[in-house]
Amino acid sequence: MPGDNPGGRRLLLCAPAGGGASIWKRLGPSLTAGWSEVISICMPGREQRFSEAPFSTLGDAIGAIADALPEGNEDDLVIFGHSFGALVGFGVASALEQAGRKPIKHLFVSGRVAPSHSTRNDLHRSSDKDLREMTKQLGGTPAEVLANDEMWRLYSAALRLDLKLGQNWIPDRLEQIAAPITALAGSFDPLTDDKGLSAWAQYTRGPFSRSTFPYGHFFPFENPSAVFEVVRAQTDPIPWRKRHLPR
Repeated sequence: MPGDNPGGRRLLLCAPAGGGASIWKRLGPSLTAGWSEVISICMPGREQRFSEAPFSTLGDAIGAIADALPEGNEDDLVIFGHSFGALVGFGVASALEQAGRKPIKHLFVSGRVAPSHSTRNDLHRSSDKDLREMTKQLGGTPAEVLANDEMWRLYSAALRLDLKLGQNWIPDRLEQIAAPITALAGSFDPLTDDKGLSAWAQYTRGPFSRSTFPYGHFFPFENPSAVFEVVRAQTDPIPWRKRHLPR
C-alpha cells in the first residue's frame, strides 16, 4: 500500500505466527506515516491465499519472499518483523545478501529472542486447550476468534504451522547480515529476555541497538505510534516529523 511520503523509504512487514497481511491494519495511520510504500506479507494458506498450499519449511517461505522483492534499491528497504515474523525478516535480509543483492537499510526484530536463544521447540504440539489459553494470555488475538470454535480452528491451524516452521529453523549461529539490527521488546513479554534480545547483536556486522516498551508481547499493536517513531528515527536521515512541521 502507498505511504504518505513519496520520497521516503519502503517498509516490509512480516507478521507474527498465524497472522496475515490484514493484522497490520490495526495500526491505523501509524502504519503508513513517513513511508513511500508499505508491503505486508500474506503467507499461502491464509486470508486471500487460503486455498494455496502452505510452505513446508521456513527456508522455502524466506526464499519465495526474497525472490518476489524487486531488484534494486534494497538499501532503501526497512524490514520489521514481529515474533515469528522477526525470523522471517532476518531470513529475507540474509537471503537478499546471499543472492548478491545490496544489504537492506535496517532490520527490526520485534518480540523475538535470537535464534541461538530459542528454547521451546514443542509449542506447535500443545493441546488445543493449552494453545488457546497461551494465545489468550499473550493478547493480540481478537476475542471473537478465541470465542468462536470454527474461527479458532482455522486460526490455530495457521498458528501451529508457523510455530513449527519457526521452531525447526535454526540458521548458522555465525550467519551475519551487513544491515543494522534493532531488537524491540515489551518489558512484560514472557517470551523474551535480556540475553536473548541482546544475542541478536551476533547476527549483524553492522550496528546493533535495543529498545523496550512498557507493554506485553504485542506491544507494537498497543502503542504503534511510539514503536514506529523509533523505527523511523533510526532509518531516516532527515527526521520525518521535522519535514512535516507546519510552516
